[in-house]
Parts: sequence; C-alpha cells; structure tokens
Amino acid sequence: MNKLFKEKKLYKILGIIFASVLLLIFLVHFSYSGFPEKTKKTDANILTVEGWLPTPDLEKVKNEFQHGGYDILIITGLNYLENYYQVSRDEKNRLINTFNSNAEFTRNELIIMGIDSSRIIAVPGEGTYINRTLKSALAFRNWLKASKCQVKGINIISFGPHARRKWMIYSKILGKDYNVGIIYFPDFNKPDFLKNIINELREFFGMIYYWITLIFY
Repeated sequence: MNKLFKEKKLYKILGIIFASVLLLIFLVHFSYSGFPEKTKKTDANILTVEGWLPTPDLEKVKNEFQHGGYDILIITGLNYLENYYQVSRDEKNRLINTFNSNAEFTRNELIIMGIDSSRIIAVPGEGTYINRTLKSALAFRNWLKASKCQVKGINIISFGPHARRKWMIYSKILGKDYNVGIIYFPDFNKPDFLKNIINELREFFGMIYYWITLIFY
C-alpha cells in the first residue's frame, strides 16, 4: 500500500513537471510568434546590422539603407578567435578568410553589392565565445562616444527570435540618450516546428540571463 502511494505521488509530480514544461513552451512560442508585429523602427540616421547576418539577407540590408534616409551603416561583430573559412563563389573550394572580423567581412560584401564605402563602417568587438551580442553592443557604444557622431536615432537589424534580445541589450547599453529601433528579418532557414521551439526557448532563457547580466552595466 505504501509503495502504491509513493508511485502515485511520483506520477503526480512527473505530471505536474510535464504540464509545466508544456505551459512554458506554449507561453514562449505565443510570445515570440507575435514579436514580428511588434517590430518598431525609429526616426534614425544610423543603421546597424550584425556581421553574422545570413548572406541572403544582405540585399534587404542594402535596400533598407539606401531607401531609409540613413547617413551611416555600422556593421557590428567580433574579431575572429581562429582562422575562418569560407566557400569560394563557385562553391568548390574552401578558402581562408583574410579579414580579422565578421564585421569587416560583411562590410566588404556590402561594398561589393554597391554601397558607398565611405558610408559603411565596421566596428568589431573583442572576440569571445560567450556574450557576443553584449560585446558587440559595448564596442558600438565606444565607437559612438569616440566618433562624436550626431545621432538622430539608431535602427538595428536582426533576424529570428534573436531580434528581441538584441534590441534589449543595445537599448540597455546605449542608454536613454539614444532612440533605438529594431528591424526584424524572419529567419530565412524556416526551421521545423521542433527546431523553432528550441530556438525560442534558448532565446527565452537568454533573455533571463541578460536581464540579470545587464544589471551591472
């Protein structure tokens, strides 16, 4: 009888845990699935984009910059910690990238696509395996202070569930002195439902992590 009672209690606990996990997944998915509608641009003269933005989205970046009334395009990113390889244009050879950061690499790609080199600046941060967006935001803030650029507003381009976290980090790091908007690009990979849920949960816990981390900035 005692054994049966313990088994029922265990099943009840497992059931509560399972139901809680399902509820968490539902709430996170509901929250993130509605985020694109909450994308908010501000009246800005500076556009910034991550150096690791997928190549298929660079044409969208070019279009936004050339038709959005911006003065400067800032490419954020990090210095490479090791040799970075890329595939040649014919997709047959593996080449060693000659740039020092993904910010510089993406800047070069956008220049090749036709953006005026005098209006696009690479601002790489310190290379790291963790807190990459935070490091990029800190490097961008340092550049703003050193450049003494006249800032009307800043729009940030990001993609997928990561956009919300990036907006939060940059808004906190840049502070109330700057108006910061976000431009959301859907994830072009279109992951299946399971991968999408995993990505959303990762970003959700990432938000919690940064809520705590950013207290010290």
